[in-house]
Formats: sequence, C-alpha cells, structure tokens
Amino acid sequence: MSIFDKFFKNKNDTKCPRCLGKGNVDLNDIERLNKQLFWGPGKCAYCNGKGKVSSEMLSAISEDEVYLTTDLPKKEREVFLKNNPTSKIVAKDYAQNLELFVDEIYKLHSENKLTEKQIAEYIDSEKLDYIIKGDTIDYVKKVIKIKKSEI
Repeated sequence: MSIFDKFFKNKNDTKCPRCLGKGNVDLNDIERLNKQLFWGPGKCAYCNGKGKVSSEMLSAISEDEVYLTTDLPKKEREVFLKNNPTSKIVAKDYAQNLELFVDEIYKLHSENKLTEKQIAEYIDSEKLDYIIKGDTIDYVKKVIKIKKSEI
C-alpha cells in the first residue's frame, strides 16, 4: 500500500469477494466461484489487484461475472463498470458464448465420440482458441472432466 492509498483510502471500501483481499485470484478462488473453465490464476480483475472494492461495485456487479477479466481493455472495463446497458448485453452474450463453447466441446466428446486430441486439433485449426489460455488439449481435458463430474 502506498502512502497515497493511506491518505485517500475510501472508508466504504471492503475486502474484494473475488480474491478475498489478496489482489490475485488463485485456483482456490476460481474453484470457489466455479469458474475453472473461464478464468486462470492472476491479478484480480474485480478489484483490479487492489484487494478492496467499493460498496457500489458490490451492488452493481457480481464477483463471479465471467466478462470481467484482466483481458478486458481498460476503456471497455470502465464502460462496463459504469453499468452501461450495451456493455451489459455484450457481457451477457460473452458468457452465453463461453457456455456454448464449453458445451460443444463436451458434446463433441460424449456424443460424437471425438478424442480429446481430435477436439483440440479442431479448435486450433478453426482458430477457436481465442478463449483458451495455454495448451488447448489441457483445456479440452479440463472441460470433459468438469462436465462429466456435473452429470
């Protein structure tokens, strides 16, 4: 905490419910919020790494909001945090598309009997890996494991 933070600290700030005040989201936080297929460990996008959020933030945006990630451009983040109606629609569409993407991976495996490797190769060949951070096949394996455990 810098000296400026001590002087200008908002008394209404509270511990970030996403990272639990650490400023970084870890695997435990991701599992607690059930976002294993959507987030990776790193700087907390909810509090922007500060560990604290305003009461307005808590009432306006859910801590498990899928759209609010560190990949979100700064300007887009600002618009979203101001509860812009268009931004809210974009966020909802984003979350729905992610769910469809995950469901399709599982469907390709369970109904179409494609192997994890075949699915990963398809994702890579179609340039659908924009959502996946890291190795595509590891992500596909994670999707299948988590979706099977839900059934």
